Amino acid sequence: KIFNNTKVAKDSAIAVAVFPSMLLWSSQLLKDGMIIFFLAVAMACVVRLHENFDYQAVSTLIVSLFCIISFRFYIFYLVVTAVVGSFIVGAGSTSKAIGNRLAILLIIGIGMTYIGGTGSSTETLGRYADLERLQASREWSAKVSESGFAEDIDVSTTEGMVTILPIGIVYILFAPFPWQMTNFRSLSTLPDMILWWSCIPFLITGLWYTIKHRLRSSIAILTFTVMLTVAYAIFQGNIGTAYRQRTQIQVFFVMFAAVGWTLREEKKENRELSRRHLDRQLTAHKRRITA
Repeated sequence: KIFNNTKVAKDSAIAVAVFPSMLLWSSQLLKDGMIIFFLAVAMACVVRLHENFDYQAVSTLIVSLFCIISFRFYIFYLVVTAVVGSFIVGAGSTSKAIGNRLAILLIIGIGMTYIGGTGSSTETLGRYADLERLQASREWSAKVSESGFAEDIDVSTTEGMVTILPIGIVYILFAPFPWQMTNFRSLSTLPDMILWWSCIPFLITGLWYTIKHRLRSSIAILTFTVMLTVAYAIFQGNIGTAYRQRTQIQVFFVMFAAVGWTLREEKKENRELSRRHLDRQLTAHKRRITA
């Protein structure tokens, strides 16, 4: 739907289905698998709603948000922000388009109120928004095992958050690194990491193409992945947890990597077609000379 390309869709689906980390966390029946599923459903509904108003898509989106807040409430707020922002950024220029998007926002707002977006979860959000509490939680997770990192950085201060951000992003996106695989359990992630690291060039290409050519239709996914990446980069202090929770954004990164892979394949096909066309021209030219 976003890229109007069936190959990208199929490659994304296959990659998500067979990616080792996806298999690992879903086969253990951890809630991360269900979170990923409802995130994908929510974003699919948003893409559908950007095309036209659909009560079924709206109701499915609200149910997905309810399931997300049941598993991890802070992801719920990030998804809602991404969803609302996508309709604001992608607002149409006609009165009909603006009216449709306003109706969607009103219905989603009512649904959020019903499922607790402004109710009991507000108290929970207040507790987790306490930076000192988050710092204590991060420090504990960093020191509780050998897989902690940057435990000496205080994220309850602006300076600490700025300092940890680039370090955290590197760990969230690329950890564990080969020198950190010191036992069999960590070493078992190596095949997955080799596959993931090999996807990075295609991910960068796909992201650049998306931002340049498909920004409006993909704004919800881009906004959510950026916000969750930054949030985890700041408040995660354990490599194992970061590796597990990366799948929540990796499911969308795989899609962008599929875009990059498809662009590469199309360039190869275009070069091959150009070569064949040139060969035919040369052959025809030689025949004319011979004649």
